[in-house]
Amino acid sequence: MAEVAESTLTRVELIKLFSESLGAEKAAATVTATAVSAGLADLTQYNRTQVLVILEKMVLMPGLVGIVARFIKVGVILKLK
Repeated sequence: MAEVAESTLTRVELIKLFSESLGAEKAAATVTATAVSAGLADLTQYNRTQVLVILEKMVLMPGLVGIVARFIKVGVILKLK
């Protein structure tokens, strides 16, 4: 039986999801800082669990970042199964 490859998302792809709403610089800074705080700084590609850890931290952030993170989280849950 063939193994199904686990879905992943790169840091660049995650930043792009935020950049339309936050701008490229703020998106890159926020996603990178959150990855660092989650202990995922050395990775450039994340599995579903790792992406959700980052997004859970971002959902708790105040303002636009938290709001946008909620919508992105739903999309990621549907995309990365």
